[in-house]
Amino acid sequence: MENRVEDIEYRIRLEDRYTTWIESEGEVWNT
Repeated sequence: MENRVEDIEYRIRLEDRYTTWIESEGEVWNT
């Protein structure tokens, strides 16, 4: 159970990093 929870949290962190990276890239392209 603990491993699964940690894995889910890890995936969420990666998704957050990926989305923020895309947003920053979009800002760069817009400017």
